Amino acid sequence: MELGKAPFAGADCDRATAKAWLESEYGASVMVVPDAPGHYYPPHSHDCHEIIVAIEGEIRFEAEGRSLPVAAGEVLYLPEGTVHEATVGPEGCEYLIGHSFQ
Repeated sequence: MELGKAPFAGADCDRATAKAWLESEYGASVMVVPDAPGHYYPPHSHDCHEIIVAIEGEIRFEAEGRSLPVAAGEVLYLPEGTVHEATVGPEGCEYLIGHSFQ
């Protein structure tokens, strides 16, 4: 897995479709995260790959010197060990996080 983002591959980017995709494609454990406007996550990393699928709103990640805004209908791929931080956009954001060891 490489650091980057892409449009969601499915026709509809809703919770159920995104959850099923994360589970089937990556064997991921999935959680839904509703975040308030401006919420900040300080720099951290994970011992697994992290795949973010934005459902509503926007969240901006910073990783490896790159700014990666993720809006509804987009996917962000964070490889295992990638140090990243994030700030939720002004309208809040709902997204799914998939943690995968594949």
